[in-house]
Amino acid sequence: MASQSADRSLVLSLLFTLSISVSAIGQASAPPASAGNTPTVFEQPALVSDYQSTITANELASHLYLLASDLFEGRETTTRGQKLAAHYLASQYRRMGLSPKGTAASEEDVLGAYLQPFPVFSQRLQKASLTATRAGNVLASSVFGKTEMDGNSYLAFGNMPEVSGSLVFGGYGISDKELAYDDYEAMQAAGLVYTDGWLMILRDEPLADAETSLLPTEDGKPSTWTQQPNLKFNAMFQRGLPKGILIVGDAGPAAEKSVKQAAKEQLAQLDGVGSLSLKASESSTQYPPFFVISSELADKMLESSGKSIEDLRAQIGESVAPVVFAVPDVVVSSTLSNGGDELGTENVLALVEGSDPVLKNEVVLISSHYDHIGLASGSKDGDTVNNGADDDGSGTVALLEIAEAFMRAKEDGHGPRRSILFVNFTGEEKGLLGSAYFADVEPTV
Repeated sequence: MASQSADRSLVLSLLFTLSISVSAIGQASAPPASAGNTPTVFEQPALVSDYQSTITANELASHLYLLASDLFEGRETTTRGQKLAAHYLASQYRRMGLSPKGTAASEEDVLGAYLQPFPVFSQRLQKASLTATRAGNVLASSVFGKTEMDGNSYLAFGNMPEVSGSLVFGGYGISDKELAYDDYEAMQAAGLVYTDGWLMILRDEPLADAETSLLPTEDGKPSTWTQQPNLKFNAMFQRGLPKGILIVGDAGPAAEKSVKQAAKEQLAQLDGVGSLSLKASESSTQYPPFFVISSELADKMLESSGKSIEDLRAQIGESVAPVVFAVPDVVVSSTLSNGGDELGTENVLALVEGSDPVLKNEVVLISSHYDHIGLASGSKDGDTVNNGADDDGSGTVALLEIAEAFMRAKEDGHGPRRSILFVNFTGEEKGLLGSAYFADVEPTV
């Protein structure tokens, strides 16, 4: 959880947000402050400050410690934890006295009036096959799935059903001017085009051992390229995505587990929710397949180059310079088989009605997403819950506190002139599904 210092920073940010909201609601076009009219922050700053002060670090923390606790199981869209979170938020809005703006009111569920349920359609991997051929002859193959797994590869990300193309070895996939090391510049200088095929890269960076980088880092320790592997994919996005990505997952001193062990852990994720979309016939955004492969499998794919993964690691480590090349006559292909179901999830909506008889028909929307990424496997300490305190637990509890401040102001006769709709969206982690459904399918205001 966040420290007290972080809590104070969050409070200051919220106070600023509330000041802007109140002053924006009371524009100069509105009549001067009088009985029944909400003053602007410029007219009565002390009054506005009184309501700002109701947002406290302790109250924010009390909500966040619960919402981001293991009780809510990581709040993955469509799961029990997400639905518990939806009802918790609805209960808080009901306690505060906000008007429900959902679509699921019923006698059986009084909180349903704050919920906007909608269907989503899952897509879960059943089987991922990977094959490398040369002149029609199979050099290497691997399969990953519920019913069959050889332990030489697993699909870490991606959903394109079929991909086939040439193979380029791209070193470590690093592009860093400060470290004077750039595999992409080396590929460009060599005239290598990887965007029409597969790019194979090594994990981490050139390392002397697990704690010592061969690159000129300030402290001699591994750089962010090892600490934050997503940087490599950001570099790919900037330079151009390949059709498929192969990362050798067991090569180097920092590799703590075999690909087979990691594949077993990844296999547990296949029973999860998977990717989601708003329409059964609508495929989610297409991303190239990203496989983690063993050195053994990589060596077979590289056979025609006369190089092995250990040879390449040693060559790069000795020169501390990129080594990149096209693998002659090799074609890599992958096939993904998916299955899925229709599932349900919910946005949470609550309204503070405006005090002005005309302006109340204008609605200011303040939102957050309350879903997160659910449960994980393979944790070193056995903690499998991705708690999501700052993604977006902090934003979600901020909405609760802002909503309560506006309700207190309204109860005291100083409510906002325009209506304010508070929306906690679901499905953000699955592709902004909750906000897309509200905006494009069923806006409730």
